[in-house]
Amino acid sequence: MEIVDIEMLWYFMPMIIFLGIITSYEDVKSGKIRNKWIISALVYSFILLSLLILNLYLSNVPLSFEYINAYAINLAFSLFACLFIWSTGLWSAGDAKLFLAFSALLPLTVYKLVNFEYFPSFTILVNSFIPIFVFFFVKVFLVTNSKEKINSLKKSLDPSSILNSVITVLGISSLISILISLLNIPSNIFVNLFFMFVAYYTMEKLFGKNLLSAMTVLFIVMMFFSYENILSFQFLQFFSIMLFSFVFIRYFILNLAFDVFTTPVFIENLKPGMIPAEIVRKKGEKYLKVNKIQYSILPEFGKSRTKSIFDLRGLTKKDINKIKRLHSSGKFKSHALRIQDDIPFAPIIFFGILLTLIFQGSFLSLFLLA
Repeated sequence: MEIVDIEMLWYFMPMIIFLGIITSYEDVKSGKIRNKWIISALVYSFILLSLLILNLYLSNVPLSFEYINAYAINLAFSLFACLFIWSTGLWSAGDAKLFLAFSALLPLTVYKLVNFEYFPSFTILVNSFIPIFVFFFVKVFLVTNSKEKINSLKKSLDPSSILNSVITVLGISSLISILISLLNIPSNIFVNLFFMFVAYYTMEKLFGKNLLSAMTVLFIVMMFFSYENILSFQFLQFFSIMLFSFVFIRYFILNLAFDVFTTPVFIENLKPGMIPAEIVRKKGEKYLKVNKIQYSILPEFGKSRTKSIFDLRGLTKKDINKIKRLHSSGKFKSHALRIQDDIPFAPIIFFGILLTLIFQGSFLSLFLLA
């Protein structure tokens, strides 16, 4: 039974619009999303949903808990997605909580054109991140010259990087392919990349330096359990698309975009909260900096993440003092550290919400139906 039909969306709209406008304004102006707006939205959504249920009860309408269960499951997946994306450093805690608040506010019946049965709010992520990724993609190609593109392409085609990518994508693709088949999950490029993102990050955390060995073992295990599926032409096609996407985004685009979306800041001008685009790690008696990329759908993960001398999600006062001491002592020679440009995510998420409302699902349905 649908507790909330599409007309009832208007009861939620005042808070949706208010939350989107106020958080977008404050995020652009001060770079902060205040908890009071998030809490207000969550309380509003839960109270309104409770009143709708009470109204049905008082009207002697038979109650079904199907909607409530689906609503709770969607929120659970939204919470997991929030924690996961926040842990990668892709967005701040405020951005993550804002996504959760919007997930609570949008009635499930808004999602008419989606295939994510248990996690319809995934549509918000698609509508938020895909347009901004396309925008950044176009910007990168417009502002970089041919030499920079060629250099980035050469780095992307490095034999060791390609080999690592083949092993990584082979292991994860075999796992994802089997899971999609068993769980009857709708398969498209964005869902597949999302699951690859989750699987890669999780396994990197678990196995660290032994990641490639773990991927190899994973592929062998998957072959043992479902070799017919993995040896099929369909899997080869799936693997090829995933490998191209992984290499193209993770190496070519991110290498090319590094200078475009980062700014060098002198050591003495560093401030708490700045998100470093380079890590500083110890090598012998000296400290060297290495590029770290965190602003795409597939961030750069690796050994450097665990060897950084500061918090990669944002510099603290303690981190800055340590960098200054190392610089003053001559152990860290660089005079500047590249900082990730501040991207206000609240307007991006709000834009994703508006697209979701307009298309009653993913805007990609326009192209899929064409």
